[in-house]
Amino acid sequence: MKKYPESLQHRLASCNTSDNADVKLQWFKDITLGLTFLHGPKPPVLHGDLRCANIFLDDEGRCVLADFGLAFLIDASECTSTKAAGSSRWMAPEIMDPKSVQEHDPYHSFSAASDVFSLAMTAIEIFTGKPPFSKKSDGAAIMAVISGFRPDIPESITDNHSLAKVVRMCWDQNPNSRPSTSWVCYQLGLVSLSPVINSRISWLTDPAYIFLRLHQGMMNDSLSIGHVGCPLQS
Repeated sequence: MKKYPESLQHRLASCNTSDNADVKLQWFKDITLGLTFLHGPKPPVLHGDLRCANIFLDDEGRCVLADFGLAFLIDASECTSTKAAGSSRWMAPEIMDPKSVQEHDPYHSFSAASDVFSLAMTAIEIFTGKPPFSKKSDGAAIMAVISGFRPDIPESITDNHSLAKVVRMCWDQNPNSRPSTSWVCYQLGLVSLSPVINSRISWLTDPAYIFLRLHQGMMNDSLSIGHVGCPLQS
């Protein structure tokens, strides 16, 4: 069984001096690929709680998406979910907006676009080593996001034009204006998956398969993106 010794949150808190901008960029690329795997099926599989606490590092220092007990499946026709989760500092404004909650089922606003928003907030967490809006209370952070404000982008991101563009587009206030994770992969220079690898992962990322694993109580399932050939590890 593959070991995942620490979460990315724990690694960032340790202030490891070897974790330079290139290392952090690779982490972000790994996470983006993992999310692309999830969003690939029809209907997509949503993570719903993307942040460094739910991302782990393997023995080779590559990122693995975890906490699939918090992930859920969206039915495009009925817009239902098996389980919703999230943490406010990383959540998209349409999820936290009181108007949206009053008008719709609370799970209605979760989408691939809301995961993409969380991806941008996770980039801030990775490159600053702190949660988004780290100096604000949870309530103040929620109001800031709903009002259209975003965390300051550190130089370690703005120095990389493509990465800065990705972050700004991924946290757009309008979910319809946010890019797909495939677009993010392209902007980051990630090569498209080959047909062979795509066929290898297709059944592993099938919604019915993941749904079954979630309901078998496999709360520690994870999606390995450092090892593309076998994305789901248990």
